[in-house]
Amino acid sequence: MKKQMLSRLFAVMCVAVLAFSLTACGSDKKAVESAAKTFMTYCDDGDFTSAQKMCSSSVARSFNIDRLDEKYQDSVYSAFSNEGIQKSDLSPSTQNAIDDLLKYVKKSVIKSYTINDDYDDDTKSLTVKVTMISDFDNSAYNTAVSNLGETYVRQHQSELMSTYASGGEKALMVKILDGIMPEAVQQAKTKMIDSATTQDYIWKLTFKKNKSGDWIIVRVKETRVK
Repeated sequence: MKKQMLSRLFAVMCVAVLAFSLTACGSDKKAVESAAKTFMTYCDDGDFTSAQKMCSSSVARSFNIDRLDEKYQDSVYSAFSNEGIQKSDLSPSTQNAIDDLLKYVKKSVIKSYTINDDYDDDTKSLTVKVTMISDFDNSAYNTAVSNLGETYVRQHQSELMSTYASGGEKALMVKILDGIMPEAVQQAKTKMIDSATTQDYIWKLTFKKNKSGDWIIVRVKETRVK
């Protein structure tokens, strides 16, 4: 009788240990998948500041996440600075239109993503299939903006001549930019960003708990899908 009781007790203990071990494995999987989903949601929304906080410093640098906002700002305003025009020279409405475009670009970088069901508990990693913008066709956009500029100049000729007389070429350029920028931004969205070609990638994300107990990405391996 004692032997039977001990056997049953041992069997119950084994089942309990097995159940606990399975739950423990599953908890890491759930947590890592949740962290991956949060990270990808940030990236998909163009919220790279929040995405950076979920990465180690080396991953943030390798992905350029640590300066994406600055990079996009520079890419837009550098074209104006070549003409001697600074951000502060432009009207608030023009600056707002540019900020809106930057947000749209960041949100459009990732077109779609799928978190694969291939979690590896040994390495705390999984893969994500990501579809990203790869190239822009600027021809249609350049034509549209050129037409916008020509139309604006034709419709505001006397006003622009007065601006040029009082402020020179820089003032004239600023006046034209302020006049066409809201519509130019819409043209950029439809004729350049929305029609951009895409490329599929596989991101292998490896996670690790930091000192605060949060799961962060410590390694990313990107593979281009042919």
